[in-house]
Amino acid sequence: MANEFFRVSNFEVNIDGLQQKKFAEIEGLNIYIQPIDYQEGATALQQSRKGETRYGDITLRRRFDGDKELIQWIKDNSQKSLTKKNGSIIIKDDDHNEVLRFNFTNSWVYEYNAPKFTTIEGSANELTFEEITLRVETLEMV
Repeated sequence: MANEFFRVSNFEVNIDGLQQKKFAEIEGLNIYIQPIDYQEGATALQQSRKGETRYGDITLRRRFDGDKELIQWIKDNSQKSLTKKNGSIIIKDDDHNEVLRFNFTNSWVYEYNAPKFTTIEGSANELTFEEITLRVETLEMV
């Protein structure tokens, strides 16, 4: 399995409390460990140690189908109290076996981009996409 490559389209997104959503794209699966440089004593040797760990915002894109479940989560967060959800992004091989999982915790939608609509001739058959961006507190690979 170490020499196997995986297709970018073999993934699944699960978010607690939501029916399974079919997302077309995922961006932002980032873990950044801040390096802190220091010099000890009178030596000229530059050293570094681990600083704060930060996690990227996860952006999910999907075809717009009129489903209002995500919209309701966004509305609740903007008009009521913040509802955070845990979730997973599961990478699969060609046989649909799980290869890698990214678990995220305490996520909430802080940005929503509605689809672009147009009446420009020749665009009638284009698909529309909506996009949400999640702020996450932790992201781990398992």
